[in-house]
Order: sequence, then C-alpha cells, then structure tokens
Amino acid sequence: CMRLWKYRKIVLNYLYSKTKDYYLSQEITSDVYYNILTRNYNIKEETEKSYLIGIAHNALIDRYRKKKFESLDLLLEEPSYRENFETNELEDIVREILCNDYKLFKSYSEGEDYNSLSGEYEISVVALRKKIQRIKEKLKKDLRLIAYFD
Repeated sequence: CMRLWKYRKIVLNYLYSKTKDYYLSQEITSDVYYNILTRNYNIKEETEKSYLIGIAHNALIDRYRKKKFESLDLLLEEPSYRENFETNELEDIVREILCNDYKLFKSYSEGEDYNSLSGEYEISVVALRKKIQRIKEKLKKDLRLIAYFD
C-alpha cells in the first residue's frame, strides 16, 4: 500500500481540479488512502495510478451525494424543478448534460403530463417514465450540477 503513496499529489491535484477547494481535496484524499489501507484491493502496478484516480472520483461523488442528495431530490421532484430554470446558468448546465433529452425534461419539469409527452415523443407512457427516471439519475450523478448547488 505504501507504494501507492507516491500518487498522493496526483490524487490531491485531481480532486482540487474538480472541487476548487484545497481542504476538501485533502480530506477526500485522506479518505481514498484510508480506504486503500482498510480494504483488500488487488491493484496491479501498471494500473495503480488510474485505479487511484478512479477511487478518488468515486469518493468525490460519494461525498457530494451524501451532502447534496436531499437538495437534489427536492430539485428533481415534479413540478418544483421548473422554478430552478429561472437562472440561465443552471439551464445551460442542464442543457449541456442532457443534450437531446433537454427539451423533453424541460417539458416534463414544467408539468406537462405523461400522456401528452408520450404522444409528442411517440413512445409509450411506460417507456417515457423509465426515460425520465434515467434522465433524473443522470442529473443526480453529474458533478457540474452537484457543484452548482455547493
């Protein structure tokens, strides 16, 4: 495990590039190395650097999920999401994340019902519900959106 210590600065810099918060980056870096010490990871030498970055990325997501899960759930509930489109910055982030699904999600978030959306997008109501659920999950996982509420 000590051989992985040489990547500490790389992990720290990666986390800082994502959070722009040095102390939070240090804290998450500590979490990463604590996990490595307390779990039985079988990391190959040729992939150890990318493996550590992957662990750091997941630790960052876990940290934001714990902190933001409640506020993101409130954001994504019907119809309260539409109020958050008041700012162009948030709308731009959501548009960038969703690309082609943006128009569908915006209509949904503004209260358009499943039946009319189903007809407009020519998919079944069941498929539409699943698609909207996947869109919500995609939004919950995106760091740009999570960071927006930081």
